[in-house]
Amino acid sequence: MVGFNRGTGTIPNNPGAIDVPLIRLAETYLIRAEVLGRKGDYTGAIADLNVLRKRAAFHANELRSEVLIKYEPAVLSGRLDVPAAEKVSPYKATDSYTKIAIDGTEWQSGSVRALKENYPVEAATDEQRFIHFIYNERARELIFELQTVEDLHNAGIWYERVRDRDMLGAPATSTGTANFPFPTDAISTTLGANGKEKDNYKNFINFKPWPQSYLDLLTDEKMNVLDPAVKAAYQNPGY
Repeated sequence: MVGFNRGTGTIPNNPGAIDVPLIRLAETYLIRAEVLGRKGDYTGAIADLNVLRKRAAFHANELRSEVLIKYEPAVLSGRLDVPAAEKVSPYKATDSYTKIAIDGTEWQSGSVRALKENYPVEAATDEQRFIHFIYNERARELIFELQTVEDLHNAGIWYERVRDRDMLGAPATSTGTANFPFPTDAISTTLGANGKEKDNYKNFINFKPWPQSYLDLLTDEKMNVLDPAVKAAYQNPGY
């Protein structure tokens, strides 16, 4: 869905004469898939998620960008399997949907696909892994749309994602996960680029502090200003 912000609409490239996205259809599918999965309807969730995967897949005779073949690190290293015939100009692809279609093993314990999703230890059940999978998928679909922090915060999984995936924001003791460890510094052999800037994120940051100006406005049932001890008790932990 697009809102219109056309300005006068009579001058080419007029400031403000662009469409403003209000609703992403892809995000609507992601929201419904999460709801269905949380209700245990994985069949419905998979169907919604695969609408997006099918759109994202290369289709028969579609041309890849030369950059994806000549300069994509995963292609160059062989980690991304591209058939030899598809590495020849004009880089015509075969249908890749069957390779990336979601089948539900992505959140099943011990499966090859689940291991690639880099789940935290807290995700000990299929139900918990599904939630993390949805937010992995949101990150892939909505990349650069500045939603990830609020997404993870609202889902209550922000801390473990920073701890396991953000080398510079993680606690000083974090080393990543077993399948995706943080890279080791080649000179000092310590983790996390000598550990600089690590330990910036603490679990209590999941809740923001109440502003002091707000606390100063609060009163008790008799309209008396709260004393410092009561204000301190009202404040979120860690602040």
